[in-house]
Amino acid sequence: MPGVRVVVDAGLARVPRADLSRGLSSLVTVRASRAAGTQRAGRAGREGPGAVYRCWTAAEHDRLPAHGEPEVATADLTAFALELACWGAPGGAGLALPDAPRRPHCSSPGRRSGPSARWTTTAG
Repeated sequence: MPGVRVVVDAGLARVPRADLSRGLSSLVTVRASRAAGTQRAGRAGREGPGAVYRCWTAAEHDRLPAHGEPEVATADLTAFALELACWGAPGGAGLALPDAPRRPHCSSPGRRSGPSARWTTTAG
């Protein structure tokens, strides 16, 4: 944004989360990562001298995770899993992803891997 010279950072981020028990995704508020704080601070000095005011201490900053959690670890991957099954690769066997999804998303369609499993097959 042009003209930004001062950033006040509350240290929070809105991230998508899947609630598989309700079948809905929503945005939840979580602590921002150190990488997000660094990126936000850069907005203040993009066009000239600027300042960032963080609403947390240096000790708290050191305890923040270095990076946020990859979206593939928290997103609802039901549609993706169905696409994989259509391609003949249920569970994504042999698919090279930068970050692997959580195990409940990776189970093969014929088995339930827990209460959050979203698909089953029926014989018949």
